[in-house]
Amino acid sequence: MLYLIKVVIAAIIIVSVTEVSKVNAQLGGLIKSLPLISLISFIWLYYDTQNIKIIADLSLSTLLYVIPTLPMFYIFYILLTKGFGFHIAIFLSVLTIIPGYILL
Repeated sequence: MLYLIKVVIAAIIIVSVTEVSKVNAQLGGLIKSLPLISLISFIWLYYDTQNIKIIADLSLSTLLYVIPTLPMFYIFYILLTKGFGFHIAIFLSVLTIIPGYILL
């Protein structure tokens, strides 16, 4: 039952961002940029394990893995505004993450 609650909350966040973005992309971006999934994950992990070391390690890992993803958003934006199709733009922008992950 707890897993179902976790899935429903995550789905609500994703659907909310999608629906808000249809009306106001800036507000959708703001909501999406909030670290809701990270914070909720920290809270659930704390209540599941009470292990501060695991949560601290997850926090650092999240920070380190966010860094290589940041250029992806800008590259995706540039590709879309230059007329690349959605699928090609998302594919190429996701490829830009790989070198960063390898370097970590």
